[in-house]
Amino acid sequence: MPPDEAEQNKPRAAEEGVANRAKEAGLPPDTGPEIRVILVRRSMFRTRPMLYTAHVLAILGLLGGAVYYGPIRTGYDGLAWLMALGAVAVLGSLFVWWLRCFAHALDITNKRTVQRVGIISRNSSEVLHDNIRNIRVDQSFYERIFRVGKLGIASAGHGGLEIEMEGVPDPDRVRRIIDVYRSLG
Repeated sequence: MPPDEAEQNKPRAAEEGVANRAKEAGLPPDTGPEIRVILVRRSMFRTRPMLYTAHVLAILGLLGGAVYYGPIRTGYDGLAWLMALGAVAVLGSLFVWWLRCFAHALDITNKRTVQRVGIISRNSSEVLHDNIRNIRVDQSFYERIFRVGKLGIASAGHGGLEIEMEGVPDPDRVRRIIDVYRSLG
């Protein structure tokens, strides 16, 4: 095969390698239309399990106290209402925390990775898989136990991390999925 023909077939061979890796992993192929592979949102429980458990126990305890001092024991109506109001406040705090987790999304398709932040107003950043230079996964010992961590993606055209997200459930799995669609040499 002449050298010119070998150079022309090089990109095609790289594309076939990505398509084969995707097929072997049971993921959509790199060729064809853009298809969502996975949507990743921040994890509430895995990121802060003690705080999550404290919220749930506080809600249950306050509601239990409101029921006990309300209909069961008479004469403590003020305390029952105060406990019910406390339960609603803790539930509201849990809801705001859930909204903050829901507002951060990492949408990984067979062509690119897009980070979206916000519900009403939105910010987004995207990196084509062909342009990804580095994927960084940061996990403390505690985060490794709960399989959660911080994922950072740097592209060839940007100096630092272009996409960075904390609280990613199973960040090594997310990295492996992105690696399937990267041209790794």
